[in-house]
Amino acid sequence: MLVSDGDDNYSRAQESDAIKMCQRADTIVYTISTNISPSKDKGDDVLKAISDATGGQAFYPTRLEDVAIGFHNIEEELRSQYHLVYRPADLRMDGSFRTIYLQANDPRFKVRAQKGYFSPAHPSKAGARN
Repeated sequence: MLVSDGDDNYSRAQESDAIKMCQRADTIVYTISTNISPSKDKGDDVLKAISDATGGQAFYPTRLEDVAIGFHNIEEELRSQYHLVYRPADLRMDGSFRTIYLQANDPRFKVRAQKGYFSPAHPSKAGARN
């Protein structure tokens, strides 16, 4: 879980690098914005990008008191998760990012999932990651 305004304060990593690190670690990131103004800013877009790419969700409270609602919503979502296993027919061990799409047959259900995964790198190329 990430509670932040999403603004970059002289970090050493780019947003895309942070997202790749989370995806490689198979981590789902839920974000809660500390920007309580009625309009979203660039930092809120960063929080949404991180949560969307990792299969999480971004929450934008409009009052500081609503932060607790964000925590409650995350708790509810964590209680209703399922773990699916996918094995591609043409597994190439090249360490590349593979995009996946997952949707429910029943439109009443919303699927939130990671946008993809990094295939395992061949043991001889384990040191050469993207």
